[in-house]
Amino acid sequence: MADPITLTSLLIGAAAACGTAVVEEITKDAYAALKEKTAEIFGARASRAIAKLENEDSAEEGAKELAKYVDDDLTPEDASALEPLIAALLQAMRNDPAARDISQNRIGLDLDVGGDALLRNLEGVEALAVKATVKGDFTLDSVKMPTGKLPGK
Repeated sequence: MADPITLTSLLIGAAAACGTAVVEEITKDAYAALKEKTAEIFGARASRAIAKLENEDSAEEGAKELAKYVDDDLTPEDASALEPLIAALLQAMRNDPAARDISQNRIGLDLDVGGDALLRNLEGVEALAVKATVKGDFTLDSVKMPTGKLPGK
């Protein structure tokens, strides 16, 4: 199974897609909103790494730096602030023919929750990896995955 998509890999893919003139404005706007919130949460170093992603000459260096500063432990408040922006960008990329190939329809979660955890209404997911440590109940409800070309894979 391919690695699940992370915030870092989503930003890397979106930066590459949004660097082309053919990507729709709604995709660019969703990327800009996620980029702004990521910089707000993770600080100036993450912001500089994202800026490097957007420059072809420094994209590889930006990706390495971004991996150092992003995808670490998030507070529940930060995760809640990022979730709708991530969902909006993924939806925009799915609806945008120029960006669709970059949208990988993969979800990877590493949860450490002091209470109950509820994941609901995941659609079109091609790969799902969840590692969860919860003090209460863990509920995974309504996951629709597309039929694969190779059953059982």
